[in-house]
Amino acid sequence: YIKYIFIEWQALRNSNGLKCAVLKRLLARKFGSLPESIEQRLKAATLLKLETWSLNILDAAIMPDSK
Repeated sequence: YIKYIFIEWQALRNSNGLKCAVLKRLLARKFGSLPESIEQRLKAATLLKLETWSLNILDAAIMPDSK
């Protein structure tokens, strides 16, 4: 059972990393190079937050606030 939980945790962790990488590429493609503060926020974001941001980028006209 512990092994199963670890495997599931790894899958979720990797999924979060993948979504972060994709969103980072989309932001860079749309706005150019990203400030370090944005990259740090992406790395620290929850899966739900990354999903929300990935939808919001479609409507964004300016770089998201880096604060």
